[in-house]
Order: sequence, then structure tokens, then C-alpha cells
Amino acid sequence: MRPDFGCGIYEYVFAPSDSHTAGLVRFHVEDALTRWEPRIDLQEVQVQPDPSDPALLLISIEYLVRATDSRFNLVYPFYLQRGGAV
Repeated sequence: MRPDFGCGIYEYVFAPSDSHTAGLVRFHVEDALTRWEPRIDLQEVQVQPDPSDPALLLISIEYLVRATDSRFNLVYPFYLQRGGAV
């Protein structure tokens, strides 16, 4: 019941695979994690095109869990064109 929940990167599904799109995706992911996930301290978000697939952005998130002081990272594939996952 929160229409503004999440990061809204689905709006970039058909965006060009360039540094501008990567920067916008990074901004929205950082903003959403800071706003919606109070259990973590966000360390870094990197967005890079996949060298083997130009229609794919790799979103790397490094964070620290506040309760345990444990550091983790997550790489999320984001397809800029429909049908990228096989």
C-alpha cells in the first residue's frame, strides 16, 4: 500500500546502456536503500554494464548490517531489454 516503495529502476528497462543510465540507476538504488532499509549502513553502490551483454547492468551493493556489524555484498543483474534472462 505504498506506491512510492522501491527504487523505480523498472522505468529504465528500455533506456540506452550508457553512463548516464548507470548513474541514474545508481542514484535511485542508493536513495531507496537509504530510505527503506534502516537495518543497514550502505557502504557503496556500483553500476556497470556487463562486458559480455550490453543489455545488462550489474548493480553491486555493499552494506553493513547494523545489528551484527557484518559486511555483505550483493550483485543484482538488471536487464535493459526484455527477455535478457535465460
